[in-house]
Amino acid sequence: PPNDVFAVFSRSLRQILTEGVSPTFRLGPGNLFSDCFERSATIALHLRRILALVALSRSTTRFSLLPREQKFFDQFDGVTKIIVTAAQTFAELVDLFDHRERRMNEIRELEHKCDIAVEGILTSLGRTFITPFDREDIHALAKEVDDIIDMLYTILNRMKVYKIGNVDKNLVQFATVIDESVRAVARAVKSLRHLKNSKSV
Repeated sequence: PPNDVFAVFSRSLRQILTEGVSPTFRLGPGNLFSDCFERSATIALHLRRILALVALSRSTTRFSLLPREQKFFDQFDGVTKIIVTAAQTFAELVDLFDHRERRMNEIRELEHKCDIAVEGILTSLGRTFITPFDREDIHALAKEVDDIIDMLYTILNRMKVYKIGNVDKNLVQFATVIDESVRAVARAVKSLRHLKNSKSV
């Protein structure tokens, strides 16, 4: 039954987020739900790695008498705002199915905007001598965040391939899980700016 399928799906996603395990849920090839789950599982793995990177970056940040470039925090805040908006737009799209083309175009534009923002982070990284945390972590974090919106865009393309034209409650439910998870990761990334606020991670 659909509810049972989603229950398994939801447990699998949460297990990925909390334990970092590989997905075991399968419905077989050529199935929209299976395709979307696999992309959602990939998003969850990216979110999990981002949280690990945030935790590692906070634990390895050391006091320095030399000034550190702080603009990376603003840049990461900008990127996470983009993916939060994309996740929210995706959730609205599958929940309401109104203004479908407009919402799809919005996510497509956000994906392009995120690419530009991430490229800005990588450019700044190449030009900065002293970074607020390890440059390898900055590079990895930027790439992981960018991959999230890429996967959302891939799910949209799968929906077009399968010609989904109306509301599917299972799709609505896992879009909600993605939206909530992306917002949580955005809060964690934002906490990098405030080293004393470790509980927020």
